[in-house]
Amino acid sequence: EELLPRKLVDAKIGDILAIGGAGAYCSAMSTKNYNSFPECPEVMLRIDGSLSVIRKRQTLKQILANETEILF
Repeated sequence: EELLPRKLVDAKIGDILAIGGAGAYCSAMSTKNYNSFPECPEVMLRIDGSLSVIRKRQTLKQILANETEILF
């Protein structure tokens, strides 16, 4: 697998940028709850340089909420 050059339009301040996919770097492809691995928080960088949490870190209680007990 290799990265290929792409032709892009020059962006200007104020333009809206949409990223259609980020491979395994997006939350949908994360290791969320794989081997009880918690979902990480997501942060958005605002135009003014400030940061906003847009998804909170998952707690242990939230991870275990979907676990079930198997009785034999």
